[in-house]
Amino acid sequence: MESRVERSGRAPVLAIFDFDYSLIDDNSDTYVVAQANAEVYKRMRMRIGKVQWTKLMDSVLSELAVTHEPEELLRLLHSVSFPAESREIPRLIQSIDVPGTSHSVILSDANDLFIREILDHHGLIDLFTDVRTNRALIVEEHGRRRISVDAYGWNHGCSRGMCAENMCKSKALDDCVAAIGSEVRCSVCLQLVITGVSNIDISHSFFRFRDRFRQVVECCSLICSCCLLTP
Repeated sequence: MESRVERSGRAPVLAIFDFDYSLIDDNSDTYVVAQANAEVYKRMRMRIGKVQWTKLMDSVLSELAVTHEPEELLRLLHSVSFPAESREIPRLIQSIDVPGTSHSVILSDANDLFIREILDHHGLIDLFTDVRTNRALIVEEHGRRRISVDAYGWNHGCSRGMCAENMCKSKALDDCVAAIGSEVRCSVCLQLVITGVSNIDISHSFFRFRDRFRQVVECCSLICSCCLLTP
């Protein structure tokens, strides 16, 4: 049977987005803590750099569970700054090709619950094929329900020594391409490149895959238009 890609004559698009300070104008992790309890946030800031990030977030969320239900914390994310221009980018990606042949993926060092809550609140969750980030669940601990955060993958075997201990975005990109299929173009948000995140996290995979991508789509600074570039 002829596929949608064959009918369209174009390979699918894989659009890769960072999240904090890229799609949204804040750090989703610290935003929740700051909004929930200023004193807890102050203590958290003093521990940044001294405690591994996902372990720090898990500890802070455990502390917040004393006074906040998980749903209360998630609702705080509804007010995080998410510019209209940024919200339009995944819609533009979906409009490039035949429906079902474009894939938008988030690679982020935030966490799954926070990202999905924000996307769902803004009606964008169905525009993303996948979210690759730190794991987060609502669990019961000492008689209280709380949000628990864990690493995307501790022992990721990255030999470059430049990525976060809890998440190698290069491996996450490999996982995305393997899951979606090899016949893809790659779209990288320019914001992700120019902030230096891609130099550390995804450039290794991106440039390794680039030669087999038929075209590249760059989302210009996440706040401009979407430009289709043909090599």
